[in-house]
Amino acid sequence: MGLYASACRVCQTLWVIAQEGRQNDIFIVRKLDAPADELLLREDVWPPDFERYEQLLEIGRDYGRRVQFADPENSSLAWTISDLAKERPGIAVSRLASLLNLTPEIAARLARKAVDRDGVDIKFDQ
Repeated sequence: MGLYASACRVCQTLWVIAQEGRQNDIFIVRKLDAPADELLLREDVWPPDFERYEQLLEIGRDYGRRVQFADPENSSLAWTISDLAKERPGIAVSRLASLLNLTPEIAARLARKAVDRDGVDIKFDQ
């Protein structure tokens, strides 16, 4: 994930740009309003929109970006699941499946790999 701010050369409007290149390969751009602009420039306080990787995946999903791996069980998805669980311990397998465009069964198998390998905390749905 990459996150940076940039000003338009013409109008000087400040934009925040988040790059999510691990799952959906997208850029998410948000124009800052005056209060958020001031907070970022004067106090280095970033808008909360892109604080967690999970949020970027959710934005991509909600806007129709749905990448599928040809062989999800032999991909980087178990590491992505570990990272999401480290960021939010106790994340549910159903949430992981939704974020990563996986069936619940595949998400559960990958989550089990992540738990066994990295000791992360994931809630296995009943």
